Amino acid sequence: MATKVELPQMSDTMTEGSVLVWLKAEGDEVRAGDPIAEIETDKATMELEAPEDGVLLKHLVEVGATVPCGTVLAVVGKPGEPLPDLEIFVSSGGELSPTPSREVADEEPLADERSPEARQRLKSSPVARKLATNAGLDLKTVPGTGPGGRIVRRDVEAALAGQKETPPEPLTTAPAGEFLPVSRVREKMIERLVATHRNVPTFSLTRRLRMDAAHAFREALRVTEAFSGGIGYTEILVKAVAMAMKHVPRLNARYTEKGIRALEEVNVGIAVGLEEGIIVPVIRRCQARSLREIRDEFLRITAQAKDGSLLADDLGNSTFTISNLGMYGVEEFTAILNAPDAAILAVGAIAPQPIVQDGEVTVAEMMSVTLTVDHRVADGVLAARWLEAFAKFMENPISLVLE
Repeated sequence: MATKVELPQMSDTMTEGSVLVWLKAEGDEVRAGDPIAEIETDKATMELEAPEDGVLLKHLVEVGATVPCGTVLAVVGKPGEPLPDLEIFVSSGGELSPTPSREVADEEPLADERSPEARQRLKSSPVARKLATNAGLDLKTVPGTGPGGRIVRRDVEAALAGQKETPPEPLTTAPAGEFLPVSRVREKMIERLVATHRNVPTFSLTRRLRMDAAHAFREALRVTEAFSGGIGYTEILVKAVAMAMKHVPRLNARYTEKGIRALEEVNVGIAVGLEEGIIVPVIRRCQARSLREIRDEFLRITAQAKDGSLLADDLGNSTFTISNLGMYGVEEFTAILNAPDAAILAVGAIAPQPIVQDGEVTVAEMMSVTLTVDHRVADGVLAARWLEAFAKFMENPISLVLE
């Protein structure tokens, strides 16, 4: 019996998506879990998987089309099964004739990838294909290190680095007086931020943290076997956020029409800036993860965010967000809430600053953090209590592995 392949809601803010490329042709055999298409959402490019074993009987949406969640994109059936009456088949959900996107997909399959055999051999992310095309690089010569041998951005960059002359990655620029195209990711980001800024009452609190102990803690971990690859401040921040939620859980909640809903899991989103916009991959269940597990997951999601190979489960349903611009020398800033999260933490640079200690002026490594909160969920006193708990963990980081 034929099965519908619908466009799922891959994140809590997703309402529609675009088909970038069909990875399986009509008539191709598929197994449950095989990627059959690449879908561009409001946050990233994701793979759409076959729901069961069988044959891809029909594509119902053209490349470049934008359709709402729930749309029937394709039909999968048993080998030899006739195609069902499509109007009857899709009548229980989805649209048969989607409206073409205003922005045609900027990623088409390479000529080598148009046959089913070539597509299976050349699994690659959209970013990897774009880099390879711009550089004139044949993807057939690039070994893939992504999931299932997929060619991702780092693979193409490594291949280009091995050439005698590496063409620079093109910058998105436009002559004076002309307009830069706005990517779909940036369009959806703008819509969400404008809606949040207009509809959600927020306030912000700033606190300076002394980071000498955190710096020493980070260096001590670096020489251990468990953290031989090192650890960054962001991973320590994530762990401190999760620990602070145990002491002041009110910020791990969201406002709904029925009231304030307390959330059990602490899912921390990490804002990652890409040229096409900001995406927020999520480290889930931080309250139950060790610092090392958080470090390993952070490295994975940030690498995959940059090479375009994030999975659907890596995005959406965050309960708190961190935006760290310290590595760019930004001393202090205020971030816009990543709704429906109740709070977002903006992290500035670590720098030596004069402080008063025991009545004398000394110099210490300091960092400013600004907490922006949905005022419908918490007031200033609760937010200040959470920030105080967070500061204690950051300034005494050994407690992150002992408590």
